[in-house]
Amino acid sequence: MEIYKVRDLESFRNFEVLTKDEYVKHLQFLESIKPEKNEEFYFRGNSYTAGKVVDFVCDFNYSSGFPDVNWRERVVCPYTELNNRMRAAVHMVDHMFDSLWDDKVYIMEQTTAVYRFLKKKYRNLIGSEFLGTSRPLGSTTFRGIRNEDATRLTFADNSLAAILSFDVFEHVFDYKAAFKECYRTLKPVVVNKDVASSHAASNSASA
Repeated sequence: MEIYKVRDLESFRNFEVLTKDEYVKHLQFLESIKPEKNEEFYFRGNSYTAGKVVDFVCDFNYSSGFPDVNWRERVVCPYTELNNRMRAAVHMVDHMFDSLWDDKVYIMEQTTAVYRFLKKKYRNLIGSEFLGTSRPLGSTTFRGIRNEDATRLTFADNSLAAILSFDVFEHVFDYKAAFKECYRTLKPVVVNKDVASSHAASNSASA
């Protein structure tokens, strides 16, 4: 998967120009595979999470209804049960955090397909759900489900290598407090001075 980093409006507009023709072709392809009536349908493609070509399951749920398809939410891999959005997220996580497979990574969910998938790859992955006041924060149920509040995390300062959140922040009223907790519990980014010096020397030599 090719990844573009967009940090401002100008970068986004440049990205639109760069991918315009590809985007039009993609929309034409999506229209071509839609059925003529409201029914579940399939198409073959490569599933990153399954590691092979599969028959993706599609339907008209989570959209305004037939003939509109919510391509982001309803192109589901039959093997990993992950939709289009979550497969892209997993691909991004692997691309950015592959070196953290043995480090402590926290994801703000624990009863989902994406948690189960990532738990197999990141052995120190910690998941949680918000269980309210049913039990103390940081404790677990008899099924091993951990209770955490995004605005009052129980993790120590600078203890997490990464925090993953896909469907949580839109439900957190005091989202600023949640972001502060993420900042508190994340480890500082350590820059490899030897690598930085090497890059600087290389840039000076080529200038």
